[in-house]
Amino acid sequence: MSLLLTLLALLLVCRFLVVMIRVKGSSMLPTLRNGDLLIVWRALSRKQPCRRGDIVICHYPGRYILGRVPQRFVKRVVGLPGERLAIRGGELFINGAQSPEPYLDPEYAHPRGNIRERLIGRHRYFVMGDHRDSSHDSRAVGTLHRQELLGRVIAVIHIPEKASEWLEGLDRRTETLLRRELRKARPSRPQRTVRPVNASRHGHGKDEG
Repeated sequence: MSLLLTLLALLLVCRFLVVMIRVKGSSMLPTLRNGDLLIVWRALSRKQPCRRGDIVICHYPGRYILGRVPQRFVKRVVGLPGERLAIRGGELFINGAQSPEPYLDPEYAHPRGNIRERLIGRHRYFVMGDHRDSSHDSRAVGTLHRQELLGRVIAVIHIPEKASEWLEGLDRRTETLLRRELRKARPSRPQRTVRPVNASRHGHGKDEG
């Protein structure tokens, strides 16, 4: 009986708390490659959903596929609520002190770009991609609310190139089917009914006696 309960608990965890997501794009090079599989923990703490350096799956406000499905991005948390963040010559500064980023590779993060010091608001986070030269992140969209952090990456499975190409083709076919279904699900616009004008209402054709 205990084994059955354990298996049931594992199934529930895998169903509701853990999800697998495939990396698309190069914004997290060299840490994550296009096609890598991510194991994502969805049950984030409300008090402290993530720490600096965590890789997260997030959603940018207003970014949806066909206006319905939230578009997901994978980025790294570099700034926490209540901190003062600045970027000088490509270097990250937190509360006036340079913050080390050992995960960066000079090949993908050239020392350029500046952001004037700003205060990160309550419940908000500053995220960036490790490939600083090719990442659309908080430098463009601003900080993200904790509700826009969808999960934290807890494991990475590096996929061989051939398998990655096959998965990418499968993704394209799945996305095409999704787009078709979403178009079918869109409510059709109601046709406007043209009502005949009541001639007598306007005095036309009225018997004047």
